[in-house]
Amino acid sequence: MKQNIDLINNDPCRISFTISTSDDKGKTTDEIYEFTLTDMNKLTPDLKVSGKIVKVILSCKNKEKLVKVYKNGEQQAWGTGVEIGTNDAETARNIAEAFKSAISLCEK
Repeated sequence: MKQNIDLINNDPCRISFTISTSDDKGKTTDEIYEFTLTDMNKLTPDLKVSGKIVKVILSCKNKEKLVKVYKNGEQQAWGTGVEIGTNDAETARNIAEAFKSAISLCEK
């Protein structure tokens, strides 16, 4: 699994998060999540453990569907959040804190 976070149009408050995964046959699936930090709830970057993966879960305010989701280039249903995976709890905490801080800065 490969993950990448980019800015949309060099706007530090608009994020594009890409997850590329490959199956056993070598087929790659790309999922892209586009969102604005001001739409995310800064109080709820949660951590969830799933096997050896620790996920940082960012949720939209009021569970609104404000995350634009693409799968292999085709737009999917709008999402209510984003999950960023890592294999280290400390890294996950750092990611969560970084998003909390970035969301606060974008709200000003």
